[in-house]
Amino acid sequence: MIKNVISFLDWNSLLSAFVGGVLALLGAYLTMRGTKKERERKDARELVPLFYFLNSKAAMLVKIGNHPEAVPITQIVSEEEISDIRKRLAFASRTLSLSEIGDINSFCNQLIVLEETRKDCYQSSPEKYQKEINIYQTVLHECIQLLLNEDKKSGINIIGEKLEKYFSKRLK
Repeated sequence: MIKNVISFLDWNSLLSAFVGGVLALLGAYLTMRGTKKERERKDARELVPLFYFLNSKAAMLVKIGNHPEAVPITQIVSEEEISDIRKRLAFASRTLSLSEIGDINSFCNQLIVLEETRKDCYQSSPEKYQKEINIYQTVLHECIQLLLNEDKKSGINIIGEKLEKYFSKRLK
């Protein structure tokens, strides 16, 4: 009889330890899953301004591209915008490839060049104005080319669509 009681206590202890271990593992799994989802939501929220920047600059370039002979009076891009976007690129690595991040960086660099040539047009002498306009038009054309590459599988517009899918899925 005593032998049966000891055997029952051993099985009870073993079963209790097993159930406790399974519950601890389940709790750790649920905590890690919740932390991962929260991190993805935070990263997605960081990507929303990047998407809107790319979308607004693409729309602006298309609008300006419809009248390449006219140089806009308003600023195309500011240093603060570029600085903010470059900070957000760190979060983009979860959804974009390195080449796509490089494409965004190239686009930002090209926007800076376009802004500088825009300023040069307004600061140039009347004799140099036409030369500056030609440079401006060339840079504008290069910026527009970055929106959608010939293969139609890459470019700023495609990257914007990819970002939109990522953050809309994560922020539901």
